[in-house]
Amino acid sequence: MIEQLKDKIEKMKALIFEHSQYLATIENHQYLPLKNEELIQFEENHQIELPMDYRAFLLHMGNGGLGPGLGILPLDLTRKYNDLHLPWTNPKIYNALFLHDDDKEDEDEFDERVDDLLKDNGSKESQLFNAKDHGVLPIANMGCGTTALLVINGKHKGQIWIDLTATDAGLSLLAENFIDWYNAWLDERTEKILAKNLAVKNIMAFCESSSPKLDSTKALHEFMGKFLDVRDKKTVHVVLERLLKSSDLDHHETTMPIIHYLTEHEQFTNYPLAIKYIDRALDTLSSGDDASRKSLLGAKGKAHAHIKQYKKAISCFNEALAIDVSHCPKGTLTDEYIRLLAFCHLCLGDLPNTKAVLAANGMANAVSLLTDLYENHQDYELARLWGQELLGWSFYQNYPYQKSYVLTINTQIIYSLIQLKDDAQLEENLKKLDELEVNPEHLPYAHIALKLYEQKYYQKALLYLKKYESLDSASDNLYWIYNLKGCCYNDIGMYEKGIAFFWKSFNLQKWIVPYSNLIRPYINLGKFDEAQRVFNEIMAADPYYSWNYYQFSLFYLKTNKPHKAVSLLNKSIELGFDKKIILEDVELKGILKHL
Repeated sequence: MIEQLKDKIEKMKALIFEHSQYLATIENHQYLPLKNEELIQFEENHQIELPMDYRAFLLHMGNGGLGPGLGILPLDLTRKYNDLHLPWTNPKIYNALFLHDDDKEDEDEFDERVDDLLKDNGSKESQLFNAKDHGVLPIANMGCGTTALLVINGKHKGQIWIDLTATDAGLSLLAENFIDWYNAWLDERTEKILAKNLAVKNIMAFCESSSPKLDSTKALHEFMGKFLDVRDKKTVHVVLERLLKSSDLDHHETTMPIIHYLTEHEQFTNYPLAIKYIDRALDTLSSGDDASRKSLLGAKGKAHAHIKQYKKAISCFNEALAIDVSHCPKGTLTDEYIRLLAFCHLCLGDLPNTKAVLAANGMANAVSLLTDLYENHQDYELARLWGQELLGWSFYQNYPYQKSYVLTINTQIIYSLIQLKDDAQLEENLKKLDELEVNPEHLPYAHIALKLYEQKYYQKALLYLKKYESLDSASDNLYWIYNLKGCCYNDIGMYEKGIAFFWKSFNLQKWIVPYSNLIRPYINLGKFDEAQRVFNEIMAADPYYSWNYYQFSLFYLKTNKPHKAVSLLNKSIELGFDKKIILEDVELKGILKHL
């Protein structure tokens, strides 16, 4: 069964790559198999025996990764799972007592009844309720507060249940065993990908000479849905350009949804094309449809703002502000459009109008603009300028709840200074951060450390990793901390220390990232056999892991085989690796022109 699963996963990944990108969120959350002695130790520590099929998965497939929900959760070998040796609750009786049925009682009645049942901690009902967390391993995050559970102890050992108690919906059986559950997900997922690939292939071929009939909202959503997660969006934009020239466009059925896709959906964003659709919609709009006109002008302002046509954007927003409709009266816009209007004024150097817009629309928008500047617009100089302006602005200083924003503002300024590499101001602002009167657990040391590392402030990154590691909240992220420490030491040439931290990270959960990170320091120390072994092991586990090819390319450069290094780098790019990272890699400088 394990070999069949491996073959199926290989087939599914190959299908994913036919038209889509293997998402980094998937490939970086993979884990290599555990060793038998590690599982024996885990079982002895918890006085349990893991179900055989799950045990086989951990030994031969991996310690979590690709799977139902948000993926199979890794078994944390260093963690003490409380009450794992105790029997799980009786789900039938549990549901009879603690599942909310709308037809029988309203929420208040349900809450009152449950509170009454649990008043006595020693009652059978309380014991049954508490036993919900006994004898089970959380196996997958299924979203919306729900978790898939693998029963380790009790009459239902080996079964997979979903915990729906966050919504008072009780416990529900998913599968009789782990392998059946995983296999069913794999078959369903593969079937969907196969069907989607076929649909994309057919629609691409059809659109070379014709266009699909997108005369309804349903038809449009079906067409766009086929291209979700597909790398090449050229067909979508060609079809939409053709449709723009036709006479079949219906304002509400197709034009407005198309504009939404082109301005709001990150995978389909195309602001110049959006402006064309908006202009056509405005030209055909009935004179009394003020609600649509205001909405279209706001969307047009957004599109102009994102392509740096700031004066045109301001004109659109001001025209929209003058329109009075019931749900958005005269003088008001959505918060997003207000911030974009302020952003345009700021980009034009008009600080008074920037402040006037924001003062009229609340402190939350003034602070959120700072976050927008850093995260969405990636204009670090403006973010620095606006952050410093905010702290000295009387509107902020007189705001009664200014303390609720002080950490956000200072943090965004620090992030911007890191990007700008303004060492003097960065040092000053990091000191100010440490002086803030806030709960240390709320300080974003982890994010600061990562951003410092990305901008090659390795010693400072290590300092902030140490600060983060001292917090209680860091205990679940040691694997991440040790990996980033390894990266810092590796990049400053302390290869042995880097290797030690990569192993420390890897041994916690068998996370693929620190294991792949071992390759570079091994190569730089001349331990080519060790680097080759790691590369081969990861290749066997996942030939689609792009980081592996990137890391091992240095081996061929060091052994005077630059053509092979280039081949590996091109393979990593083909698999979705960020070419920008490669181009900034100093160690690969000699071969970058051949990419």
